[in-house]
Amino acid sequence: MTRLRAIVAGALLGVGGSAVIAAVPPLPTSSGWEADSLDHLFVQLGNARSETEAEAIEARIWELWSRSGRPEVDSLLRAGILATSVERYDEALRLFDIVIDRAPEFAEGWNKRATVHYLRGDLEEAQRDIDRTLELERRHFGALAGLGLIFLSIGDDRAALGTFERVLEINPASSATRHQIALLRSRMGYRST
Repeated sequence: MTRLRAIVAGALLGVGGSAVIAAVPPLPTSSGWEADSLDHLFVQLGNARSETEAEAIEARIWELWSRSGRPEVDSLLRAGILATSVERYDEALRLFDIVIDRAPEFAEGWNKRATVHYLRGDLEEAQRDIDRTLELERRHFGALAGLGLIFLSIGDDRAALGTFERVLEINPASSATRHQIALLRSRMGYRST
């Protein structure tokens, strides 16, 4: 797997990927509880004083995003993440198709399928799934980062810059995002401030 593909897989699969999901005990399934927690976590993320603090908050957000509230869907999602991590993309795609079919309002199913499409080189399908992910969860920094990487892949630096700036609005402590923005601004001829 190339370094860029590994970065994308990590970004779209979530911090720690399947290891994080497998190690976390089940969460309460009340959608109100999860929404309140996500709102609170995003406030914390926006106020994080260090990248280490932000990464811990990101991990918790990924935990919540990875819970549909339906054990069979969550099990399929974990199986798809595992298949993706060992590059069994056909199997992963089949599993994420089932997740989306059974839980079409579960943003993470769409995001995970976007990851597989990207890794297979199907950028158009990846972007479609990212768009749906963002319709369901506008703050999805992983999907936004993936969208930025798609724009880079097709040579649209201006769209990539705007997308990475959106990621930075959500997670101001992300040094990787700041670095990507600096590279793009330099390449596009912007002056440093």
